[in-house]
Parts: sequence; C-alpha cells; structure tokens
Amino acid sequence: MKHATLEDFDTVWNIFQQNKEWFPHVRKFHIRNRIEWGRCVLDDGVVITYGGGRTQGPQYNSNRMVGTFQAYKGDVILHQIAKDQNGTGNASDVLQRFFKFINANVILSVRSDNMAAKKFYEKNDMVRVGDIQWSKKKKLDGDVWYYINNSMYKPLPDSVEIRNSPIHGVGLFAKTPIKKGIHLGISHVYAPGFDGSYIRTPVGGFINHSEESNCHKVESPEESVITYYSLVTSRDIEKDEELTTTYTLYNV
Repeated sequence: MKHATLEDFDTVWNIFQQNKEWFPHVRKFHIRNRIEWGRCVLDDGVVITYGGGRTQGPQYNSNRMVGTFQAYKGDVILHQIAKDQNGTGNASDVLQRFFKFINANVILSVRSDNMAAKKFYEKNDMVRVGDIQWSKKKKLDGDVWYYINNSMYKPLPDSVEIRNSPIHGVGLFAKTPIKKGIHLGISHVYAPGFDGSYIRTPVGGFINHSEESNCHKVESPEESVITYYSLVTSRDIEKDEELTTTYTLYNV
C-alpha cells in the first residue's frame, strides 16, 4: 500500500482537518510520528493510521483489553481512517486493501454516535464486539469493532494437533512443550437458540474430559458483549501429552 512520507504531512493533516468533528483529539505530532514509523497509509485520498509505538511494531505483542473486548497478541489496532472530502477515492476499496496488506485481525474503536462510520465498518465485514469509554471528566461512549482476517484463520494453535486418543476417539495433543497459563483459544461461544446454547470451536470440540485435567476454561469478562469461554493450560504440558479439561459445559 502507499504510505505517507513527511513530504505528505500537509496533505494528511488537511484530511484530518476536514474531518475534525470526529477527530478533535488528533494532533500534529500524532500524525508526524505515524508517518515516521511507517504506519500512516495515504492511498487514493484516504488516510489510515495504525499500529503501536515505535518499538512495539504494528501488531499487539500481548493480549490486552480494548474496552470490554479482549484483543489478542498479533491483532492490529486501526487508530483512524479518514477520506479527503474533495477527492474521488473509495474508502472501502482502500480499507479492504489494507486488510490484505496487514494480514492480521484488526480492531478499532469509534464514537457510538458516529452512525455513518459504524455503517461503513459493517459494510466492510467488521463486527461490533464491545463497548469503550473515553475521558474521565466527560464520559464519551464508544463501540469496539473487529475484523477477522479469514486468510489467517487457524482452527487450532500451532502447538496442538488432533490424534487418536486413549481416552475417547480423538483428542488434542501437544506438538511441543506448552507452558502453564498459555491461552489456547476460544472453546465455546454462548449462543441461545443453538442446541445446548453453545457453539463449539475445534478447540472445544476435540478436547477430552479428565478429572485430573491439565487445562481449564476461563469465562469472558462480565462486561463483554459476547459470552465465551477460552481454554488455558493449568500447568506445564509435555510434548505428546494429551490436553484435557473437566467437562462442565452445557452446565457451566
């Protein structure tokens, strides 16, 4: 994608000034930093700023909460997207090309009253996943939106594979040693109307039961818009060891 250089600073700043109603917090040093760090797209009259600090890189280097939603290591934060109101560029086209370029799941937050932006994100295959608030003095409500990059979807983490199980049928086994406290992914999503009220992911569907399990479920934050359970290792797990959990689901 075409990224801005410092020679493009005035052009980028002008685009933000055109959209000042929605970006009153953006300062010149924010823009200058993003340009210097190579994280400011300027393509077809559309600006996208993204990524963490200078030393962090474009992707999150650890799991973290964004409002009420848990973002994961490897996700990319999209800070702002703005279009030149006098130009003919297609913002949807630029955003879709950005998704392909960044090759990661993308998270962003937007003011709750910015209906045009929310329709735009929905149109571009993003999903509202949580809430956020800014400012301690005057609370400003916002929404958290998420884009899942299907090209990088993996049904299981790289450290786990499916094998025949001495417990029952097939199960999940460690391809490499796995440390205690490792997040293996979402196992179940609460979905009223489905049989049993839960949708199982491959992680939740293939793990077998044990009363002396080496993994446990962790529920999503109470304030999360979506209720889900994640699988986390309860102790260090050796290579070729089967991963197990104590079944409580469908009676969580």
